[in-house]
Amino acid sequence: MTGGDFPFPLLGLIHIRNRITQRREIHVDEPLTLRVHATGLEAHERGSRFDLITEATVDCEPVWRRDDRDGWVHCADGQRRWGRFGAAGLLLRAPAPDASALVLLQHRAAWTPEGRRWGLPGGARTSEDDAVTAALREAREEAGVEPEALRVVAQRADHPADDGWSYTTVIADAAAPRPLQANHESAELRWVPEPAVATLPLHPDFAASWKFAAGRSSLRTRPTTLLVDAANVVGSVPDGWWRDRAGAAQRLLRRCAATVPGTLPLADGELRWVQRCIVVLEGAASAAHDVDGVEVIRARGSGDDTLAEIADREPESLLISADRGLRSRLPPTATSAGPGVLLDRLPQPVTG
Repeated sequence: MTGGDFPFPLLGLIHIRNRITQRREIHVDEPLTLRVHATGLEAHERGSRFDLITEATVDCEPVWRRDDRDGWVHCADGQRRWGRFGAAGLLLRAPAPDASALVLLQHRAAWTPEGRRWGLPGGARTSEDDAVTAALREAREEAGVEPEALRVVAQRADHPADDGWSYTTVIADAAAPRPLQANHESAELRWVPEPAVATLPLHPDFAASWKFAAGRSSLRTRPTTLLVDAANVVGSVPDGWWRDRAGAAQRLLRRCAATVPGTLPLADGELRWVQRCIVVLEGAASAAHDVDGVEVIRARGSGDDTLAEIADREPESLLISADRGLRSRLPPTATSAGPGVLLDRLPQPVTG
């Protein structure tokens, strides 16, 4: 910057912010090699703006880097959007005491883009980030959310300008609404009941994604009772279940319990919030033991008859079964999906 070919005088430069990515711990006795370059020159309301990228290496291994994510992008629709390589945010849900969904929202500080509005913790991606990495990092910085305390269930990419810039919503669940820690970018952090989200003054892009609209899936969930045809689901995986039907049913019950309440993405992009999970067992599988968090019903006769009767009593139910005959017996208020929708969502069974 002191060289004669640097295009700006040092007097008058204003430092805006630092963002640093540390790849690993640096020891005091390690010889560091520093590389510095300027990039991202663009117009600014007070003149010009650029990024100064500094990278520290030890024996050619990057250990420290001032990243390159910050900056406005002028999109094809005439809007400016933050993040030179796109942006990502975390849509985190957790169950309330009544098992309904709570959503983590950030009331953005007044000085931030779209300040004084509510949205998701998130921010710009670096040139090396995937969406999940960026969303989890930003949520940790802005809300104190620990990545180990949540489970990512889906991603939703939005290209508002259709010119390559994208915002990805990373959808995740936490087992409980944990305490939050706001940084300077947040005026407030709050766990909001999902039906109340739309009543707040929302960031415009988040508000558009939150609405139900024809031809486009929403980020909102529908409260759902999950009905599981255990015989059909277990039978869809050729893992030797026929040698121990009760054991196979037991593993399914434990896997279901690990994710209820929680978000269930469907194949068409719709999101369901599973408040209750009812699993119907029949025959030898009925010997499986009950598991906390799952309602187990042992059919005295046909499992299909039992599931159809339950669906008639549950106005917002989702049947998990590939049985076409059973699915044809559902009332208009119920829907269905194949076993893969559930199995892809469940944690893998513990073996050995």
